[in-house]
Amino acid sequence: QFSLLAFTKMGMTLSTDTLGTHYFAPARFWSEQALRNDGRWEKNPEECQLLYERDLPAYNVTVAERVTRPALLPTKLFQIVKPLRWVHRKSTHPFPIMRFTWFAALGFLGIAALFIRKNWREAALLMLPCGAYLVVIYSIGDAVPRYLLAVEWLGLIFAALGCDLILDGLCRLAVRKNPEVVEQKLHSAGNAEHAGDDEKPLP
Repeated sequence: QFSLLAFTKMGMTLSTDTLGTHYFAPARFWSEQALRNDGRWEKNPEECQLLYERDLPAYNVTVAERVTRPALLPTKLFQIVKPLRWVHRKSTHPFPIMRFTWFAALGFLGIAALFIRKNWREAALLMLPCGAYLVVIYSIGDAVPRYLLAVEWLGLIFAALGCDLILDGLCRLAVRKNPEVVEQKLHSAGNAEHAGDDEKPLP
């Protein structure tokens, strides 16, 4: 039960559009803070002052100033990266139904590439800190997306390795099907390079 809960929290977090959230849009973030804190300052002023490290008048000035700040990243970029989620989540009771996306499949393929190519040291350097962080954080903490920011960019390395493995496989397949054509092109490219060297004037 505990393991299921931990992995469910991890999956719920991985299904969040972290890059497109308010962490890169100050106006959205502080607007949400103002809504969440409606009436909270009156009920628990000491708690809010400790959280924001300022009193209510200074907090109001901060909110008024930061809701006017532009987004740190272009809005179009949010739409481009929106499909780059690791998990697709469908809300059901009591637990949501989750499945891995095509982007996660690329990541798993990248992990497989490390083992196929026997890059043990690289695999350990990438996977051990990332895996240990996720297990520890989401075993103890809640399904908070901002906890994922520390390691989510490492996932892009796995996805890139997955793309590299696919391209490498396609190139090897092309060489096997047409070895003479590939050899001829390589030979022609080599001749062209040497011809260019011959044409260079002597110093």
